[in-house]
Amino acid sequence: SYSFCTLLDIMRRIVVCALLAAAVDGALTPATKGTLVKGFETSFDGKGGAHVSEAVFEKDQGNVTMGSQVFGGVVYQHQAWDGYDLMNVFSMRRDGGNVAVVYAYCQGGKVVALYSEDFTQEMVEESASGSCSYRAATDTMQVTFPPLTALPSPTPSVAHITVTGPSLNITNGLGAAAFGGSLYNVTVFSHVNCAQCGQGGWYELHSFLYSPTLQKGCFTIFYLMFSSHQDVSMEYTMCIPDLSQPEEQFGSAWQGSMPSEDITPSAATFHQMRRQFLRK
Repeated sequence: SYSFCTLLDIMRRIVVCALLAAAVDGALTPATKGTLVKGFETSFDGKGGAHVSEAVFEKDQGNVTMGSQVFGGVVYQHQAWDGYDLMNVFSMRRDGGNVAVVYAYCQGGKVVALYSEDFTQEMVEESASGSCSYRAATDTMQVTFPPLTALPSPTPSVAHITVTGPSLNITNGLGAAAFGGSLYNVTVFSHVNCAQCGQGGWYELHSFLYSPTLQKGCFTIFYLMFSSHQDVSMEYTMCIPDLSQPEEQFGSAWQGSMPSEDITPSAATFHQMRRQFLRK
């Protein structure tokens, strides 16, 4: 474990090293070329409203179009709950300069909602249309992504959230996490205020982790449950270039609050559905 001050000092050095590495060759990670083993196969063709114009995936791989940006991605997790299917998509822009995560909700073979976020846009909820399918299957998939060439900036929405502990510290949307024998800097680039989502409510810190030593980046979500201010879980992780999906439970205390949000009944249902499958 590391002391709080030591983590902050190392985190600053990590950020400097990352910027220097990017300045040299423009790449923060190598290109991803690997195999992802899953227990499902999904396909969907969803159209959103103002943000996601189209998300087309066939056998878990496809493209997401947001305005003028096109992201190539992979469905890396699936959950089923009360008649809904939820597909989690990790995607990268073709030049490696942006990462987007899309959550496609399906019911009765139809896409009913799309949630999306990327390095420059916090979570957007929109109704959607289109078809979708799912089947349980052991699937081995070849996955490729370009080298990562950019990191996100911290969102001001979590400026009043503080996480403090031996292996995880976050202040003003920036921090450091130590797990698996390695140290990562943490940038919270998006958030969800799910105070109205049942189970006592919770906050979500949608974050990107980066280790210049490993040349590795990870999307993840830190969950701050209202029922316990003494621990934080790290879940829904997807890393490049090794395609690992680590999950961790940190003995870190958290405090503070997020801006209130108008969570629609459907959004609360979707968030609660997602949460059902995160507590292992």
